[in-house]
Amino acid sequence: MDKAIDILKSHARLMERGRISSARIEVLRREIARIDILNDDKISIFCAGSIARGEYGGNSDLDILLTFNGTIDVAEKLESDVKSALHKINNDLGYPPLSDSGRFLKLHPIGDLVSKTGSPLDDSENRFTVRLLLLLEGIYLSSNNLFESHKNEILKNYFRDQKAVNNYIPYFLINDILRYWRTLCLNYEDFRCERSRPWRKKSINLKFSRMLTVFATVLPIISTPIQKIEECFELTNYKPLERMALGIDALGSEALIKSWKAILDHYEFFLNWKESKEIDRENLSLEDRKIISGYSTGFSNFLYDTLTNDKIDPILRKALIL
Repeated sequence: MDKAIDILKSHARLMERGRISSARIEVLRREIARIDILNDDKISIFCAGSIARGEYGGNSDLDILLTFNGTIDVAEKLESDVKSALHKINNDLGYPPLSDSGRFLKLHPIGDLVSKTGSPLDDSENRFTVRLLLLLEGIYLSSNNLFESHKNEILKNYFRDQKAVNNYIPYFLINDILRYWRTLCLNYEDFRCERSRPWRKKSINLKFSRMLTVFATVLPIISTPIQKIEECFELTNYKPLERMALGIDALGSEALIKSWKAILDHYEFFLNWKESKEIDRENLSLEDRKIISGYSTGFSNFLYDTLTNDKIDPILRKALIL
């Protein structure tokens, strides 16, 4: 039986996107390395979004996020210069303007990202999103050592009850990843109420790339299953489609393998269609709507089939619901 990871690696168009994404990231790293303020040994810069997922397309923008070794007072003193430098790099490289004029370019002290997990301030100060994107999509742009150190600190908090427990189940991590998914769904409903905003694009992203990022990470955690922080750290070094493939291979299901190639084709169709269509418009053709609806339903059904596969421990399947 073929392996899902090999099928993914043989998908020419998706692999080409990955190569372009990697090249773009290398350019970003070189540009950042030239600017002193961005190479402060307390600042870690990373990106998320389509480039970090290896899905670069002609309309891809930059999703840049920052973590920091230090206090909020020190971070606030540096933020203005850091923002200015990153805006200049973004503009010089010809990317679309940063989201909301770069309001997400906030230096988040790593101590707060860890200690405030689940607190009332976790959502309101954007710590929750930064923490989850670092784990689910993050690719370093500066100071890989610091980036990995921050990732490890976050994971240590999620695995704090592991110690010498046999057959440990990382409920804390699973619950926070699932909370992120529910938050994305709720945020979309708020977004959709403002008709002047590009809600249709948000909807389609939710049904493909957002769903993939979340559940392609959950799948190998429960199908492998992952019980140690070191295993989870290694998993975060893979891109979402690679994680999905690893999770499928852990199940060893011939039926899922047979469907995998078509799922990849549909996902590539989504990426290509997103680049070439005016999907923010209300007057999409009926044909386009039917195609996207059919593919998104098939995509979610496939994810559901993987996550509920009989080869996954019932206790772990239960953890996704209760």
